[in-house]
Amino acid sequence: MIKDIDKRMDFSSQLSEKNIDIYSAEEEVFTAHGMTKPQFEGDMYRRMPTEVAESLSPGIVEMHRQAAGGRIRFVTDSEYIGIHARIHNAWRISNMPLSSTGGFDLYRIENGAERHIKAFIPPTDVTDDFVGEIKLGEKKKCEYILYFPIFAGVYSLDIILKEGALLEKSAGYKYSTPVVYYGSSITNGACVSRSGIAYSAIIAQKLGCDFINLGFSGSAKAEREMAEYIASLDMSVFVYDYDYNAENYEELEAHHEAMFKFIREKRPQLPIICVSKPDYSYDPEENEKRLQCILRTVNNSKARGDKNVYFISGNSFFDEFPLRDYAFVDGCHPNDIGNWCMANVIGKKIEEILNS
Repeated sequence: MIKDIDKRMDFSSQLSEKNIDIYSAEEEVFTAHGMTKPQFEGDMYRRMPTEVAESLSPGIVEMHRQAAGGRIRFVTDSEYIGIHARIHNAWRISNMPLSSTGGFDLYRIENGAERHIKAFIPPTDVTDDFVGEIKLGEKKKCEYILYFPIFAGVYSLDIILKEGALLEKSAGYKYSTPVVYYGSSITNGACVSRSGIAYSAIIAQKLGCDFINLGFSGSAKAEREMAEYIASLDMSVFVYDYDYNAENYEELEAHHEAMFKFIREKRPQLPIICVSKPDYSYDPEENEKRLQCILRTVNNSKARGDKNVYFISGNSFFDEFPLRDYAFVDGCHPNDIGNWCMANVIGKKIEEILNS
């Protein structure tokens, strides 16, 4: 047993279950999605290469090591699941709960769909590591998906199972080529209560599609280096959610179509969904100008013969849920309801594309 070799792996004083097996999530049986596993001692899970991040802004250098959109999948029949996470900088932010900034979110496949099981939430005084557990009540072979925190970095993660429990590799996603999302803190997942409620995660749960979250709070600036990186990715759909982090209409106009055209030149057949910001009603005059800017990018590309470009107005997210006053935390960031509304609209278009 690893706990007999490495005393740091003995969590018996913190867990209710004593007869356990402990596995590193870096082992091959745990498949990582939306991120790469640590490559060396002291490294973290990361969602893009460091050399690309370092060619961009300091904000992206910091946030590429945050685990937003990261997941591991595995199969077990254990009636008990625990985690031991070693994390970096679980943000305490006034408009975000620790359950999402630093917590892990467990789902299970039931009848072909992901169902929420448990949020592993760090204590308020967490510094660098914490443990969590759940007793599932029955020994049943199931597939699990564990969503990583939205803003914390993750140095290492241990999965703790009942001693002798089955552990197998997941078969993976129905749509294995990922959907790639690029955008602001909203794309990042800011202000949801759990990491599995970010709109990109909800879409994955509904459709069975892998995804990569390239949302960077305050740092999505549509740089050429970012466009080059995105264009290089293997993806089924690109959701271009760049709007918020342009400081004003003029900046959006200067960069939105330029980034789109670069990616389109490199990837002429890639389905691209252009999205405008969801808080349209809070400054309708400015947001209408921004919406029209994004729509021009789409219409100009269509005029050049593009058959794989789509537009979604942020003002349409609440057509099926008209109580938009309940959908925001701070007038800017959508809450759980707001992310569900975004996932509902964007997900329908992605589903249409994937099934075409």
